[in-house]
Amino acid sequence: LDRSARILEENWDMVKQRFQQEYIIAVLPWLITIHRLRVERMRDSAERRKTLKRAVWLAHLARVTLPFFGNNGPQVFRDLALLSLCAAKPDSARNYIAKSLQAARKRRARYEQAQSLYALYRIERSLGGAGSEAARSEALKLLGRLNAVDVFFRLEQDIDG
Repeated sequence: LDRSARILEENWDMVKQRFQQEYIIAVLPWLITIHRLRVERMRDSAERRKTLKRAVWLAHLARVTLPFFGNNGPQVFRDLALLSLCAAKPDSARNYIAKSLQAARKRRARYEQAQSLYALYRIERSLGGAGSEAARSEALKLLGRLNAVDVFFRLEQDIDG
């Protein structure tokens, strides 16, 4: 993940002045995701706090681009939700995951919707929320309809072990 983050940071430095095309701005959501994954795997440290701060800053920057590159919305809001969970901000986590689900449904992006439902499960499970198993079940059903159940099992492995 560290190497991926370095590569995406280098690419981001090269393209951040060229927001005209979707394929260029796509680096930003993936950079946020890589940093989020790194934060989730780090123990509390100065490096974790720095990486979390960077990821949140980039995610807020990405929000500014959403009126032009709306397809990134589900991923950006999902990462903001999970980053909020890492920052111990449960209300923000729930707010952003609701926005992610809304963006995915608006675009009829069922795979993104399934990933966001799974993120909702993770958030509610972490916070002891009552709806966690329902979100997990809905994500699994949707992935089944998309013939992507293998993704579900990879998500399960990431969260549990």
